[in-house]
Amino acid sequence: MSKAKAAIEAARGWHKFGLAVSATALVLLFAPQKANFSAALDEAYALRDLKIEEYEGFIRGFIGQNTLLPPRPSMRPGDWSLNITTFLNSELGQSVLDGDFPNPTWDIDIIVDYERPPNDGTLADWFQWIRSSQPASYFHPDWATASLSMSRDPGSATPLVRHFSVKPSGFRRSKGNYTFRAYLDLRITLNDQSKYANERADREDWWSELEAADVRRLGKERFIELGPDRWIIEGDVDSARRPATGSVNDWLRQSGRWDRLSHTSNLGEATLPGIREHWAQLAGMSLAAAISYMEATQREINSVSLLGVPVPGTLCVVAIPLAYLLVHLSLLLDVRFLRSLQRSDVEIDPSEAPWMGLYDDTLAVWATATSIVAMPVVLTGGLLLRYHPIVDIPVLVTSIVALIVAGAIQVIALHCTTTVRRALHAPSADS
Repeated sequence: MSKAKAAIEAARGWHKFGLAVSATALVLLFAPQKANFSAALDEAYALRDLKIEEYEGFIRGFIGQNTLLPPRPSMRPGDWSLNITTFLNSELGQSVLDGDFPNPTWDIDIIVDYERPPNDGTLADWFQWIRSSQPASYFHPDWATASLSMSRDPGSATPLVRHFSVKPSGFRRSKGNYTFRAYLDLRITLNDQSKYANERADREDWWSELEAADVRRLGKERFIELGPDRWIIEGDVDSARRPATGSVNDWLRQSGRWDRLSHTSNLGEATLPGIREHWAQLAGMSLAAAISYMEATQREINSVSLLGVPVPGTLCVVAIPLAYLLVHLSLLLDVRFLRSLQRSDVEIDPSEAPWMGLYDDTLAVWATATSIVAMPVVLTGGLLLRYHPIVDIPVLVTSIVALIVAGAIQVIALHCTTTVRRALHAPSADS
């Protein structure tokens, strides 16, 4: 066998290998995924990203400033200071003035019972939670049950209220009992109470340390620290559970998050439609387990046979451009050898080893260009576009580099093939 015939047969063989790689890439490009969890994952991520603190803030917005304060029939928003002084006057049976005291304080986080997210539950539990119309509830003080547990009687003086607090009792017999405290003091101004009844006296924050003391009865030793012109009143009040306006579903809709968890069509509104599509697989899983399962499954690519060798799908994303690189590099070497034989005036008879790359026919010319350059570049690029979200970064980078190098080799191989073909079919000087 002549050297030219051997080179042509080798080139034809590498060209066929390239076509086999293209067929494999085509199968992988249009192969259906084992499961498409894209929509389900988006919904699961939305559930995972929910911040219960924002829901708690949403509920607190429905529990107003006057919620825990002693009510009056004619109470209006902003009348909380008058409410407090009226209540204390009725309890103490003597005059208490409305002093320059700050807003009442209470730990509202403790008195609210939120419908907590099912972090340790299944996706079925999450499905029920986000659709829940059951609002949170809180314990509302029943001020008709108020009773004093301690007070220092100011005698004939008329004190000013400096601070008032309501908080869950540390000694409550049942959930929802409250302790309230009023801190009062007296600043003598010429012993004439009328002159400072409406005066905004300078506030000295002497109650903060006492307020921080988590005790129900302050005890006699505390009185010594107060001085003769300071008083503390402490008492208890029972409560009743009330529903708060605003449910989980209300919060999700108002915050704009509901759109990520539902879909509305002509058939109505569907909750978690992506997850429900795979309900049989996912319903019994926890949120974290479901996300891990879907991510792992989503990353699986069908295995294919590359040049007769079974190759895992994920590896094919980089194996195919590498296979193109090796096949067309070998093709380039054989075509370059043919070109060197032509330069050495070695007679080459293409009929001895037919190869479409050397046919002087328009269809053959275009088919050769398509199979060596266009098809490999398009198929490899398509694979990278389809699978880049689910392959590792090193695999993706390797595939891109292999595509670029293989593309350059394919262009050079096609150019050399064109040069050899034209030289073979160029009219001779004698004709």
